Amino acid sequence: MGKKYAKSFQLYKPRKDNSGTASSWNLNVDKDSVFLEFSHQKPDNSGEFNWDKKCIMKLGIADIGEIIAVLNKNQGGVGQKDNSGKRKGLYHKNQKGNTILTFTYISDNGIFGIRLSQKIGDGPVQKFQHMITIGEAEILKIFLSRCVERLYEDPEN
Repeated sequence: MGKKYAKSFQLYKPRKDNSGTASSWNLNVDKDSVFLEFSHQKPDNSGEFNWDKKCIMKLGIADIGEIIAVLNKNQGGVGQKDNSGKRKGLYHKNQKGNTILTFTYISDNGIFGIRLSQKIGDGPVQKFQHMITIGEAEILKIFLSRCVERLYEDPEN
């Protein structure tokens, strides 16, 4: 029997003014990916998040590698560089709309920032963002590294 792996990792960032954001990273071996979900905090002072109105981005192996490179501080952000040298983020487009994920190391504060913008059809752009502490980043790095291992695992062993 193979190693056991956690299949998800969540970060909850509630705020007193109900403007918090949560993210959930979910391994899906059948689709060779990690699904990243974002939710806004409910406006009712409950501290809960509205997962019924979440946004989802499917991260492939290359996307996961970009995020791990930032977590390892090998690069300052994800995605290709523009002409000024700034990272443009990870851009995904499908029939429904498009999504951009930025994931950066903020060296001044020693933390990481994540932001997702998603536009579906003619609807409004939905934006989600939160910070990731060094401790949270260490766990996220382990989780994502193990996801990659799991995705490349030989199913017959």
